[in-house]
Amino acid sequence: MTSETGYLAIENTSVVSQPGYVPYDVAEIYLPRVFLEQWNKGVERTLIYQFCEWPQGNLPHGSYGLVAVPDAANLTNLQPKPAYYAMQQLIALLEDPGDQTFPTYSLELSILGNATAIRTTLLQNRLGTFFLALWIELPAWNVNGKAYYPPIPSQAIEVVIFNPPVTFSPLAQMLIINGSGSLQTVNTSLQITSSNITATIVVSDRMSFLQLNMSSSPTTPPPPITSGSGSAGGASLWQGLQLARGFL
Repeated sequence: MTSETGYLAIENTSVVSQPGYVPYDVAEIYLPRVFLEQWNKGVERTLIYQFCEWPQGNLPHGSYGLVAVPDAANLTNLQPKPAYYAMQQLIALLEDPGDQTFPTYSLELSILGNATAIRTTLLQNRLGTFFLALWIELPAWNVNGKAYYPPIPSQAIEVVIFNPPVTFSPLAQMLIINGSGSLQTVNTSLQITSSNITATIVVSDRMSFLQLNMSSSPTTPPPPITSGSGSAGGASLWQGLQLARGFL
């Protein structure tokens, strides 16, 4: 478990002289990555420091938090930051409350094309829906120089699933986390053959999920799950996320 992590996120980075801060839009991109990077490393619970920041007069450490308090004289004026909405979307997408003993399946997959710096996490819920998280793990902000790096180009890739253990619907979706009120949704079609499934998609430094839906229930039980990026998980990640659900 990681008990405290987060970003010093402020709306105007020019008001502070010391390095270490990031703008709101950068924290929005970075924070969802933290949870899945932690999960990929075997950390099942990650706690954000903190839900609500201290009043802005308490810099430098008061800017941790998903919710801003822009006016120290009015502590009831709470303003969610873009990272708040990003985490809200992540939780809403992956929430799967209830019995966490449902069977999970492994998918043998490969990424073709320009896969430079692309990270992935494969998850599955109780309904048999798979969520393949993808993002380009490159920095957007120079914390020492207090400046944006050049924009990270999006990358067109193919996700190929070999010998899938279940039957998938040919219709899939790309769900993109952002700092507004709702997920961005892009419909995509799968190319299905007798031996593999291919999805042609575009990924960026923003976290996105390729949602794959079973078209029928599997006829055989899942094989034993072994460690690796191709194994679907979900129960523990949901347990780690649910702690924040009541606030977001």
